[in-house]
Amino acid sequence: MTGSPDLSGQAIPRYVPALGDSEHAAIQRDYLAFLIDVAEQCGPLGRYQRRGRSVVLVSSSETARALLIDGARDLTKGALAHTAFRALLGESLSMSEDDRHDRLRRLLTPLFSHRQMTRYAERIVRTAHTVGADWADDTDIDLFAELHRLTVHTLGRALVCEPSLWIETGQFWKARERLWLWINGLALQRRRLADEAADPLAPQIAAAIITVQEEIDEIIRERQQRNWRPDDLLSDLLGANACLVDPLHPSEVRDQIIALLFAAHETSAAALFWALYLLARHPDVQERVDRELVDVRAARLHEVADVTALPYTRRVIKEAMRLYPPAARQFRVAIRDTTLAGRFLPAGTAVSVCHYVLHRHQASFPEPDQFDPERFAPGAHARPPLSYLPFGAGERICLGRHYAMQEIHLLLAVLLSRFRFEFPEAVAPYLAVTLRPHATVRVRVRHRCLPL
Repeated sequence: MTGSPDLSGQAIPRYVPALGDSEHAAIQRDYLAFLIDVAEQCGPLGRYQRRGRSVVLVSSSETARALLIDGARDLTKGALAHTAFRALLGESLSMSEDDRHDRLRRLLTPLFSHRQMTRYAERIVRTAHTVGADWADDTDIDLFAELHRLTVHTLGRALVCEPSLWIETGQFWKARERLWLWINGLALQRRRLADEAADPLAPQIAAAIITVQEEIDEIIRERQQRNWRPDDLLSDLLGANACLVDPLHPSEVRDQIIALLFAAHETSAAALFWALYLLARHPDVQERVDRELVDVRAARLHEVADVTALPYTRRVIKEAMRLYPPAARQFRVAIRDTTLAGRFLPAGTAVSVCHYVLHRHQASFPEPDQFDPERFAPGAHARPPLSYLPFGAGERICLGRHYAMQEIHLLLAVLLSRFRFEFPEAVAPYLAVTLRPHATVRVRVRHRCLPL
């Protein structure tokens, strides 16, 4: 992609599909390729039609800033937040706007500081060894599904230390899995989620939501009645909330926990999947990671100092999230007539920033399709602010980014010290809730033991 021209005073370019093609057909065929085409043809701001509605695509660091920071109060989640997911996510941070969003952010942000998150390191490493023990040597596994399972377990042990929730045959686990399939199913259908709000939930989905809510409600009641505070995020939240002049209702506390349980696991699984995939295709990079793991004795990864001593492994993760950003897009809606990078936007206009497109901007990342962890080395090629957004930016930057980076870093190091993963020749990405593999990928797992 080329640099960004001056946009002021110009109309937003309208994408024109190739002769004989249509926008709808191109989106259904390959949504990511379509968005790349829109950006290449239209530049930093482009407009296309989807299901009879005009959508504006943001595809430069400058226009991303205009959307996510400068226009944060005029371009919000709006109606997109009032979808079928409202029944599940309730009054959570992810569903909130304006003053309520600010209030919840002030409450939750200190709980997710880097210092707070490091105390979960040993649990993450222990969980990785436990789940990995199920992978027999020289067998094929559905790697994405197994990484999904792994990150659900690690997240659960950090957020809510209640063993009954993480038994895979238990009712909470089954309800959570059903709901996640429903969420992904809506995304895979490429439907306008705002339209789902008016539709009644299927009985089994409504029942699963009630199960999840009631399980968390009961845990909160028990902890409050017994004044019991195990070392997890829920305890932190209950303690912080008790100190507020106007505390959240227990149901609002529940909503924050549910939103976090559903927001963070598959993004980490996707980041791990693509990092392992890229390493398998670049044995020279894999070898350098192995040498680093040996040098710092990966068996002691629960010690935070060891994580900071894996700088090259961290660069691999950052570059994998550049090429395959797990949370690959964000949507906003103009809630009033406004402007974006000098262009008029009428109220109701939908705007999207696709990180997959943004991260392939030639001006920011020379040879953007190449896997090169040295892009993130000290003294590397300078890039514009907001050209790299694996966790978003502005008021809605990912609350759990410190936890996510620690988790991905630790899990990748443990997995690489214990296993070698052999992928098929090529794996295509697919844009659903996360950027996931297009189809089930069976990966051959071979046991190994680095000389640590």
